[in-house]
Amino acid sequence: MKRCKIITSVIFLFLLFFSPSQHLTAATLQDCDRMIVAGVKAMSERRHSQSLEILMKAQALAGEKRCYRQEFLALNNIGANYYALLDYGEALNKYLDAYKIALMHLDYKSEMTVLNNIAILYSEEKKFKKSEEYFLKAFDLAQKGQDSTKMGIYAINIATVANETGQTQKSTDYLKIALSVVKIKELLLQTRVVQAENLMLRKQFAEARKLALSLLPESPGVEHKDNRVGLFLILARVASADQDWSAAINWCRTALTENAGLTKKEVIFEQMSTIYAQKNDFKTALQYKDSVLAVHDSVNTVKNGKLFENSRIKFELQHSEKGLADSLSKLKSERTIFIVSTGFILMLIVSLILFFRSKNLRMKQEKVIEENTKKIIKLELEQERKDREILEKQYEENKVRSLLEEEKLKNEVEAKNRKLTVKVLQLASKNELIEGVVNSLMQQSDTENSSAINAAVNQLKHGLREENEQTDFLLHFEEVNRGFLLRLQEKHPDLSANDIRFLSYVYMNLSSKEISVLLNITLEACRKRKERIARKMNLAKDADLYTYLSAV
Repeated sequence: MKRCKIITSVIFLFLLFFSPSQHLTAATLQDCDRMIVAGVKAMSERRHSQSLEILMKAQALAGEKRCYRQEFLALNNIGANYYALLDYGEALNKYLDAYKIALMHLDYKSEMTVLNNIAILYSEEKKFKKSEEYFLKAFDLAQKGQDSTKMGIYAINIATVANETGQTQKSTDYLKIALSVVKIKELLLQTRVVQAENLMLRKQFAEARKLALSLLPESPGVEHKDNRVGLFLILARVASADQDWSAAINWCRTALTENAGLTKKEVIFEQMSTIYAQKNDFKTALQYKDSVLAVHDSVNTVKNGKLFENSRIKFELQHSEKGLADSLSKLKSERTIFIVSTGFILMLIVSLILFFRSKNLRMKQEKVIEENTKKIIKLELEQERKDREILEKQYEENKVRSLLEEEKLKNEVEAKNRKLTVKVLQLASKNELIEGVVNSLMQQSDTENSSAINAAVNQLKHGLREENEQTDFLLHFEEVNRGFLLRLQEKHPDLSANDIRFLSYVYMNLSSKEISVLLNITLEACRKRKERIARKMNLAKDADLYTYLSAV
């Protein structure tokens, strides 16, 4: 089921026009803002390469000028691009960088946004316990800030995870919260879709079917594609519960027509495998299980699992450090209260000393962290540039090598075709010469009375037929034009060996006269044979035989 995947969107773009960094000139700030807007637009249009290029430039510019809001938005949207490309490892890496900036320089809104994004990544990796943990943290921050829209979004996400882990009552509770605060039509529709899934999981099949059917007309257009797929799967599972296998299969097939992504196709194929297994059609069930595995393998080739795991560990360490910092802050507050009880003046002196000392230390730490971060980013960008150059060079080399191989094969085929054509034409000229000699002898007046001349004429005719019959033409033709004769026989199995030999001459673009000489037949007989073979192949009367054979 689809979650409210607010990884990043135009919702946050209004933040670009508030709280401008004092370190940026007006012109530089406008350039950075324009680049981020352009990057988000390119991402919404699925031009991810262009979007990443623009956003990385914006990030570099914002980082150089210490514009933390713009740097945060650029990193967040870079992570969203990698998320859309299913590269969850790189996405988490970028979110981790954005999370550091949110903790050090920005407010709770930025922090809860990144927490939500990271929670979604955990849910995509089926780590639902971690996903729920960070969704709840984001929800608590939204609740403290009294941000009803964000509360609704995170409540929907928590309800969705609860459905997937079988916590139907918990899902119901958070759905009630979402319905009480959500005002946006799209979010309300998403809430109702999750509610339909919750009803189905609680075995309230009639209510689930009624709600799902009522939501389908409200989900038109490409933007609601995932909602429709989710509703079709709910209806399929309800039909399976009623043992209406035909309806269940039809709903799954309808879901496939939505051209869903790889992860959705995996769920659909898994559902169809389950349905066929329930109806005891185990052969078809295994076929769909094979489709599940194939789609799963395709998804895994795109994902960078190792990078995701490493980044996840880095995030956990960062989060642990924040928890430790919070604990130390709380301990310091309790100690301060204790000192107050011992004497106001002593507390004031100690507090002032601790304050200035802490401020000085924090400034030094921030400077060190900032310098280290810059160095790391610079090294990463340089390494990425070098890797990209190496890949581009390898690509160009492989491309040139492929072109050379292709040209070489093409030249070899053309040379063989020329050699074969010359051989055939030489044979045709030889046959034509013999036939001319025979005709000349036959026209002489004393030929009929000369038994020796008649015997020589018959011997020439016999030799002409014998040479045509014993030629190894087809063997050489198949060697040059590999697969043509096999494709021709498969397409027209009724053709005889003589028909195939005749069509081979036509395929070589020999004229009717040249073919008639090769086959020792008249030009009229050659034309009639061509018409007979065309009819045998069920070709139209006006069809050109050479053009047809060239396309076989």
